[in-house]
Amino acid sequence: AERAAKAAGDADERLAGMEQKFSEEAERHGRDVEEANARVVELEGLLAEGQRRLEQVEAKSAEAVAERDRAVQRAEAEEHAAQQERTRSAEVQEQFDAMRARNAELEEATARERA
Repeated sequence: AERAAKAAGDADERLAGMEQKFSEEAERHGRDVEEANARVVELEGLLAEGQRRLEQVEAKSAEAVAERDRAVQRAEAEEHAAQQERTRSAEVQEQFDAMRARNAELEEATARERA
């Protein structure tokens, strides 16, 4: 009976030790879970901030592309206008040269008539 009581006492001590060990592990696990959850919340915040910044960059990029497209259109319109002006200038120069040639012909004819 004494041995049985001693064995029961030893078993109770081992059981108490195991319960203490499991309790400590459960507490550690609980803290680990809390820390992991806090980190998840932090990472979700960082992800949201990153997403917001990405959207801002995308918006600025789209704005820059639109501005570039407008600048290209302006440059093309200015080039077109300049080409039209060069064409018109060449036409005016041709008319002027034709008038000068006609004037020279008239002066020659007038000089011949006087002579």
